[in-house]
Amino acid sequence: MNTVKDILIKAILEDINGEIDIEIYNLPKIVINWPVVSEPDSFDDGEDSFEALDLENWEIISISDDKMIMCAGGDWQEPLTFSLVKSDENSLMATDIHEGYEDGMSYNDVIKALTK
Repeated sequence: MNTVKDILIKAILEDINGEIDIEIYNLPKIVINWPVVSEPDSFDDGEDSFEALDLENWEIISISDDKMIMCAGGDWQEPLTFSLVKSDENSLMATDIHEGYEDGMSYNDVIKALTK
């Protein structure tokens, strides 16, 4: 049975010439309800316009077998903090979505958490 860590390892860790790297832009592909935000540059035509939360700025707060807490947002988006939990054997689901951004783990600590 896959854990959240197992799903993340398959999706976002890449081995590039023997070096482990994080390909964070693969993450939305495995999250069934990736967060959306109001489109910041939309024209006021009376209709709300939404776009997928971008990963230009991201932090991973914590990682466990059951959950990953992270925050993200594009340069022109209000950042969100949310949890990713297991949806099925190959996908995750975003929960506890709220506004805000906080400092997280270092890049190397994220890789260590996923590879130990």
